Amino acid sequence: MKKTVILSSMLAALLIAGACSDTDIYSSETTRPAVGIDDESLTLDGKTESARISIASNIWWKAHVEYDGGGEWLAISPAEGFGDIEITVATERNYDLSTPKTARLVIVSDDGKGSFRKEFTVTQQTSEPYIEIDGLQSEGLAVGVTRSETPLTLYTNDAWEASTSDDSWCSVVSSDNGSGKKTVQLVCASNSTKRERSAEVTFRSKNTPGVVCSFRVNQSGIFAAPALTLAKDESGAIRLAWDAVMGAVKYMVVLTDNDGAPIAEIDNGAETACDLSAQEVFAKPEYVGLFNVSIRALSDDPEVFSNSEAQSANSHFASGAGTQGDPFIIDRDGYLRNISTANAKAAGRYYKLTYTPAPGADFEPICSPAAPFAGIFDGNGKTIEGWEIRPLADKRNYFGFFGAVAEGAEVASLNFSRCSLYISPTTAVRSIKPTTASHGWPAPTTAPSGTSPSPTARLPARPAPRRSTSEASPPTTTAPCFAAPHRAPSRRPPTATRPTNSPAAESRPTTMPRASSINASTTPRSPP
Repeated sequence: MKKTVILSSMLAALLIAGACSDTDIYSSETTRPAVGIDDESLTLDGKTESARISIASNIWWKAHVEYDGGGEWLAISPAEGFGDIEITVATERNYDLSTPKTARLVIVSDDGKGSFRKEFTVTQQTSEPYIEIDGLQSEGLAVGVTRSETPLTLYTNDAWEASTSDDSWCSVVSSDNGSGKKTVQLVCASNSTKRERSAEVTFRSKNTPGVVCSFRVNQSGIFAAPALTLAKDESGAIRLAWDAVMGAVKYMVVLTDNDGAPIAEIDNGAETACDLSAQEVFAKPEYVGLFNVSIRALSDDPEVFSNSEAQSANSHFASGAGTQGDPFIIDRDGYLRNISTANAKAAGRYYKLTYTPAPGADFEPICSPAAPFAGIFDGNGKTIEGWEIRPLADKRNYFGFFGAVAEGAEVASLNFSRCSLYISPTTAVRSIKPTTASHGWPAPTTAPSGTSPSPTARLPARPAPRRSTSEASPPTTTAPCFAAPHRAPSRRPPTATRPTNSPAAESRPTTMPRASSINASTTPRSPP
């Protein structure tokens, strides 16, 4: 409750008449000091906690409070000023049933010499006995199925007691049943009945019959299940989010494979979101392929929990089980990069490209000699155009689209057009630019200083892998696409003899691609 005391018209006239300069600054020689307040006192009821007093003056002043009884219970703001100003006085409720509170607001001139003093009385009355509980709604209070302690703010100016209609599961706990502002706890036990239940909670005055405050508390019988949302962003990251469950103390991310076998359980604490791609089970990875995920909400009671509906996805790719009939689908750059991540756990699995990559000069080759590609990759007839590669010195032994391809692995149906590879030896800069080629591009052959590169590079043929007669034949495989797969140096094709101390020999790749049939013509070219 707020009250305002308004200036009188007589005071306003006095102040106008007393002005003697353009700045209206008080001068004791020409102007009589004045501070005007309409009334000489302000009376507040016992529940009022703040009020405003409007004053006017033609002097700079300061204000303070002097008390008639014990205790400091009144605060003022501002405590100094000039001209028309509104002062706010703030207090607490008067919980004393018998004794009003009185204080004097004293205004003096700011020179500290006592040349001016004006007093204003503030009185806070007692109030009738009452009990109030802050924040209650007309429908009462709702609590969850698990055990809970709900704080209640109680206002009263009398001693009180509390009771419930069913104290077997609902009770009020307080260390102080006296008057004043109190915080009490409403304690509700876990509800194992599977049904909603309710109880009446009553606070009543010990000394004044009829002073009562009551409300109904309703407890749910069902521990709600989280509503799970699974989304994949442009990078391929898997992000989970779910709504908070009342009474839940933590959440578990539960992963299973397509057969329901457990993969992992991740303790997510009280958080309601999870970047699944960053978890060790997929980042390491410990698992690659189709999976199911659900969220388990846990309470303090081990018998009270709930599970969300399961969502399904692929751990590293757009979709697919990695079989010949249902290959891993690669439809964005993020999934293309994931081939290297998944490779160790996905040996012998099938991949299918469904978009056209546009690799840049900083493209990281798929896999490497240390961990060569071990699957079956179907390029789906896609053509990569206009790609320029400038491999760094430490990666010249596995440059290209694939860094290395293991024995028994296959790369097929991937084309390259107008692509260029630039090698910068120690003593010269040379470029090799092939004509449009299908399926593969061999590693370049750089001639020693003073010679010309071979116009044609032919690589030894690789026999096709043996397959069961009952298995459908995959697309014809030629060379690993734009790759220098892991192979012993002894398998180099015969090219121009190079001296062992040639600088150009030092930059020549030590690994060469395998191919069943590859013939990419090369021609010398000046540096770009």
